[in-house]
Amino acid sequence: MSSRMIIGATMAIMGLVFASSCSHDAKKKSPNDSSRDLAGLGESSFTTVEFPKGQSELSVAGQKELLRFITEIRKKHSSIEEIKVLAWSDQEYPTRTSTSSPRDVILANERASEVTRILEMNLKGQEDIQAFNMARRPGMLNEAFRTEDYSMKKNVEMAGATTTRNNKGQMSYSKASKAVIIIDYNRP
Repeated sequence: MSSRMIIGATMAIMGLVFASSCSHDAKKKSPNDSSRDLAGLGESSFTTVEFPKGQSELSVAGQKELLRFITEIRKKHSSIEEIKVLAWSDQEYPTRTSTSSPRDVILANERASEVTRILEMNLKGQEDIQAFNMARRPGMLNEAFRTEDYSMKKNVEMAGATTTRNNKGQMSYSKASKAVIIIDYNRP
């Protein structure tokens, strides 16, 4: 993963944390969508979709949100550089001292696959899509070799998007039963 992509992902994730902890003006844009300008490096946008508890298929509202997001991005940007799908099970991201059940890991994988399938179908499979299972922390080998899985999850964790409490101790946005889709694109 290039440093530009890591910066883009970090900025999008920080936007997610900020946007999810603030109230939104309905007259502006969707509360699930955010764009960040990276000082001429390109931009990132993200949205969040929700899954029914215990299910790997998106809810109707989740499907509509994902299709709305794809349509909006395609209208504005012809060059999508990369798409990242971060999928949670029905639990929050595990702490350093906890682990997810095998069922949670499988559920998060299935949710990531569902979002990826919908993206590929609607974007004609021309974009690079990477999926990240947020029910599983990176292992020691991932950490030692600084893999993309490690880098992405470390950025998400550093941005505060893996906790249910923000740095002021207040309840933050829960990611359980959700997937976050981050799209990096070049400026036109």
